[in-house]
Amino acid sequence: NEKGLDLLIHHGYQPLTGLGKHENIILEPVTLTGQRGTQALGCQSYEKVDVEEEFKP
Repeated sequence: NEKGLDLLIHHGYQPLTGLGKHENIILEPVTLTGQRGTQALGCQSYEKVDVEEEFKP
């Protein structure tokens, strides 16, 4: 977005150069991807188990 770019330029960033001490770290902007579904990040499917059967003393 433009506000972010303005802030970077204000702090010395020059467009089309990399970030970092030696300007060689990130040359392209980070791309964002959308998340489909309603599960949290890193959430994997799980197997339903009967807790009473699984943890009998």
